[in-house]
Order: sequence, then structure tokens, then C-alpha cells
Amino acid sequence: LSQEGACLLFGADAKMVKKARAAIMDLVADVTIGEVYEGTVIEVKDFGAVIELLRNKEGLLHISEWDDKDTAFHVGQKIDVLCTAVDPVQGSINLSRRQLLEQERI
Repeated sequence: LSQEGACLLFGADAKMVKKARAAIMDLVADVTIGEVYEGTVIEVKDFGAVIELLRNKEGLLHISEWDDKDTAFHVGQKIDVLCTAVDPVQGSINLSRRQLLEQERI
């Protein structure tokens, strides 16, 4: 790791270097508004579901943003979601299935 923040990876096994790079990028990646993510349901509550998007990023899929066909989600389920808002001060991420599926129907 250099003073500028550059990280150099070396290794004899190219596959392992690629895996290490992917793991590092997951840790430092930011969630972007308008991007679609495959997330994992990590908690289900009365008001919605908490979705893990990246290794260190979680967002809320409020029940009002579920699609009409979504009846319930279960922990461990993988779902596609659209990032609709990010609040860097509070660290909150809002997600939507309804808007994502509406875009796909167009």
C-alpha cells in the first residue's frame, strides 16, 4: 500500500490474485444510486427487509418498494434490487424492487 492509496497485488497463482482483488474491491466499493445489485436478504422485519449488497454495505428494502408479486422474502434469499437513495451522513441505503421491475417491463 503506497502513500497515494495504491495497492499492488502479487502472487504466483493468477486466479488467487484475481480473487484477492475482487475481495478488496468489495470492501472499498460504494453503492451507487441507479445501479442494480444482486443482494442477499439478511433480516426480515415488519416494515421491510435488510439486504446485504456488498460485503460491508446493507440497505433497506421497505415494504412499500416490494413488487406486487413479492409476498415475502426469507433470510438467505438472493434478489435483485435497485439503489434509489444513499445518505452518506446517516449511512442509509434505500432499495426498490418495484422500480426495478417497472423499468424491466418498459
